[in-house]
Amino acid sequence: MASKKASIPFDYDRHTLEMWTLGYIYTLNYGIKKMPTFNTLLDHFHLPQKNPRNALERVRSAAEIFRRIIKTV
Repeated sequence: MASKKASIPFDYDRHTLEMWTLGYIYTLNYGIKKMPTFNTLLDHFHLPQKNPRNALERVRSAAEIFRRIIKTV
């Protein structure tokens, strides 16, 4: 981990997961050839996005992506 090499203390919360890292591992294991962006994962799971600028809708979509990845894995 970079924080260990730089000798910078890092308070890691085990409840925090980064969606990109989880999506990257998922795409590697399931043969998706695109970068694991939010839109790529929306397309992969066939989730609609009515208003891409609505932050609440994006958070709900991200939670649904997370649920589906966990359910699949």
